[in-house]
Amino acid sequence: MWLKFNNPTSPDPFTSGVGTPQGPPISPVLSVLYAHALLNITRNIKLTSPSMYIDDEAILACGETWTEVEPSLTTAYT
Repeated sequence: MWLKFNNPTSPDPFTSGVGTPQGPPISPVLSVLYAHALLNITRNIKLTSPSMYIDDEAILACGETWTEVEPSLTTAYT
């Protein structure tokens, strides 16, 4: 594989043997299996809502002040 950023391309090809390659059919399945527990835990915490896009998860919190949402975010994160 070559690395390309803007227009320059790396001079020599290289292999990357780390992680799950992008594109194989197993990637979404592994993502769902891993994230299912996290999504279930965070959805029941007051003022928070889990959000996920492909394999990126975010914990959203809504409230009037930081003091109001901070305990919920801390609980969800831990």
